[in-house]
Amino acid sequence: LRYEDEECKVSYWLQSIRSRTNNSPVIIIGTHADEFGTHEEATAKADRVRKKYQKRFPFIKYSLAVSAKTGSDIDLLVQKIREVIRVQDHMGELIPKTYMEMERLVRTECIAVKEGRAPYPPLRSWADIQKLGSYCYIADDEELRRCIHLLHDFGSLIYFDDPSLGVQDLVIIDSQFLTNVMATIITTKTAIHNGLLPHSLLPMIWRPPEFPTEIHEILLSLLKKFEIAYTMPAALRAKFYSNPNASTRSSNLKSLLSLSSPTI
Repeated sequence: LRYEDEECKVSYWLQSIRSRTNNSPVIIIGTHADEFGTHEEATAKADRVRKKYQKRFPFIKYSLAVSAKTGSDIDLLVQKIREVIRVQDHMGELIPKTYMEMERLVRTECIAVKEGRAPYPPLRSWADIQKLGSYCYIADDEELRRCIHLLHDFGSLIYFDDPSLGVQDLVIIDSQFLTNVMATIITTKTAIHNGLLPHSLLPMIWRPPEFPTEIHEILLSLLKKFEIAYTMPAALRAKFYSNPNASTRSSNLKSLLSLSSPTI
């Protein structure tokens, strides 16, 4: 709570959580509540942060202001965590042994990628997943999808099935890889100006061997899915770049975006 949410990169971490799991519940916790004049002030700030992001990230359940120094609202935090856990879909369910074996195989494959014993990057097609499924006797495709969705919810892998973005039946077996992809865009200081990144400069950010050229379009689709990047329509791009003056471009961009469609 001592810093503003932008400094703490709240949006970045919420994006990371959404990318790794299927809308896993989140509790926003503001620490150092004892440094405020009253506990009510600290709670109000935590509430403001929650309300700012909750529409965009509806999986945010609660916000609390706590103090490890005084113990303020620590018990309430424990209570809220228990409430959230209690209503999760998989609580009380028996997990098939074949699903757990599939998780073990995915984990083994992930380790093999890191050690150079399996193909890099850690992206797998549905055919690859079907092959892994056959090793643990999951032959039915519908059953395999249930298994993969469950492992996605557990955070063991990341499963995408969005034909509109070109990422249908794509599985990332190492969630850190997707976090690295996001970080390259968020932290780059050379290729993005006025919030714009020409596609021609993507190879400067995504360099082989970590990001092979043949997967750049897939990575761009993933950034669009998580609302980190948007494609500017050709007509708007033409208007923006028609003015050679960089400072005028920046002001023109703001006016153009205010008049453009929501897809920008």
